[in-house]
Amino acid sequence: MASRVRPVSGSTRSSNSEMALSSLLSFGLALGVLSRTRWGPLLEPYGAAPAAPAVVRQAALIYAAVSGVHAYVLWVLNRFLREAYEFHGADRAVLLAVALLGVDVVADVALTLSGAPGFQVYPIPLGFFGLILSYPHFAYFALGVAMIALGYSLLRAPENAYGLLRPYGQAQIVAGAALAAPPLAGLWPWPAAVGHVLLGLIFFQASTRQAGAVTRRMDR
Repeated sequence: MASRVRPVSGSTRSSNSEMALSSLLSFGLALGVLSRTRWGPLLEPYGAAPAAPAVVRQAALIYAAVSGVHAYVLWVLNRFLREAYEFHGADRAVLLAVALLGVDVVADVALTLSGAPGFQVYPIPLGFFGLILSYPHFAYFALGVAMIALGYSLLRAPENAYGLLRPYGQAQIVAGAALAAPPLAGLWPWPAAVGHVLLGLIFFQASTRQAGAVTRRMDR
């Protein structure tokens, strides 16, 4: 069944240029999250040799940029779903994800300014085993849970925007599950990249249809 988009108007309308920009940013995010397979170990508290401070700062800035852009496109997506489909079921999940991504931006910028070689590690001995606490561990788990919640909420949307919203939700669930599970954390960029491509296509379709609607009104 074709998706039905309710025309929106007034100051709350997501502009065609905003949709086009969000589309480009989402495609860029696909490359950005894949870059974490290269830069990620530099900020991890385990599994990597110490890196030069300048390299760590560069990696932290890339993380901050990716997280900031991710928060922006999620906010635009939620506003689009509310305006075009009157769907508010993802409001809380998007708010949680945006808040966590905002915290990640602040943490990465703080790490850059501090000149530290990485995030502080807090080992807790537990007999023969040990528990390592650090910001990346908490952030990965919390963001993974938020992505699962977002994906689940999008699967409940009454309209499957351009046939892409539900596949995007499914990609969020897979990526979130991988991100929240330490043994699978190294795999999460791949389903996340697929999700960003799908999101970029949603914005592209929205931009194209809005432009077509404007053209038809001008021709009347």
